[in-house]
Amino acid sequence: MSTSEASPMEPSKAKAESDTLEELVGLLKSLAPKHPLVAVALKSLATATCSTSTLTAVASHLPIATQLLQMLNLDDETPINLSNQQCLLQIIINYSSADRWSEAVFQLTREKMCCLLVHHSDKALLKNYALLDKVFAVLSNLTRKQLDALAVYRPIPEEDLRKFIAMFDSANCDPTKPQLQFFPSLLVNLSALSEFRRLVMDKQRLVLQRLLPFMDMKFSLAVRGAVMRLVRNCVFDPDDHQWLLGPDVSLLAHLLLPLAGPEDFDEEENHKLPIDLQYLPAEKQREPDADLRITLLEALLQLCCTEYGRSFLRDNGAYYILRELHEWEKNAAARIACENVVDPLISDEPDQAHLKDLKQIDIPQDLARKFEDMKRQLAEDS
Repeated sequence: MSTSEASPMEPSKAKAESDTLEELVGLLKSLAPKHPLVAVALKSLATATCSTSTLTAVASHLPIATQLLQMLNLDDETPINLSNQQCLLQIIINYSSADRWSEAVFQLTREKMCCLLVHHSDKALLKNYALLDKVFAVLSNLTRKQLDALAVYRPIPEEDLRKFIAMFDSANCDPTKPQLQFFPSLLVNLSALSEFRRLVMDKQRLVLQRLLPFMDMKFSLAVRGAVMRLVRNCVFDPDDHQWLLGPDVSLLAHLLLPLAGPEDFDEEENHKLPIDLQYLPAEKQREPDADLRITLLEALLQLCCTEYGRSFLRDNGAYYILRELHEWEKNAAARIACENVVDPLISDEPDQAHLKDLKQIDIPQDLARKFEDMKRQLAEDS
């Protein structure tokens, strides 16, 4: 998402939409908050902002954004206000998904949403998970760039973020009644920040451990995909690998289980595998989404960057799961991602100390481009 000034559309159309929005601002200002016409206007705008042209127009129009944000009242629990607040938040979700913004609208929306989250415990309607999740959805839209994520992260107390993670965990004990489904997407965006990754991987608290079970297929594609991407971002720092792979987190089992199928392994191979991957049932299915399988493989590849990680994966039978996955895999990109993980596992360890950490090896740019071209060609040929 870009926060630069929105690009001009056809002048006559832009003028007409701007005039319409100005009229709507005047109408909303003239009416009492619970006037029936307010509900009609908000429902109409919620529907209209499902279209790209209208949501882009709203995202570029400071007066209408200001009016909508001023109308947010999450203290009043009366049914008519609840309905209006649902519409308001949906409109903000819609326009916050625009590809291009007015910078002023972006900043105002971000400040208002952060303020709501900081003071969530004082807002009666934010005890309603459906409305709270709409706030998370807006913030997810607002944090697609790293600098924007930082601007959202800093005002929110870390203890509140930990509480939200615990809240998400307890609210989704029953996968058939999902709640706070946009919250993991916000976490993924925040995980681009080293400060947030430190919070998630706090060794004194069970933060990451609360999220790992949501990689299971019984949860929605959006939720498990977001958690998988969050985990992938958390393994980029080799200093955390021993803790992540150790008994406090047992990350390897969580990464391999979605990649495992119903194959039978011999006694020796089974004995090597983490306990959760031994003697899987005949109905065991792999993660059906190829992009998510690639995400898991990318996380495993990061763990292979150090000698410790490679040794741990070998000693815990990761190769056996990857061998069967490669045999089963039909997606060309996923097969290449699988091969990328297998290669360092089956290769001899380098003798030179400076070659043991793969992240420290400098690859000439011309060779890097050639490797990327070869991967692309392989994917196309497959």
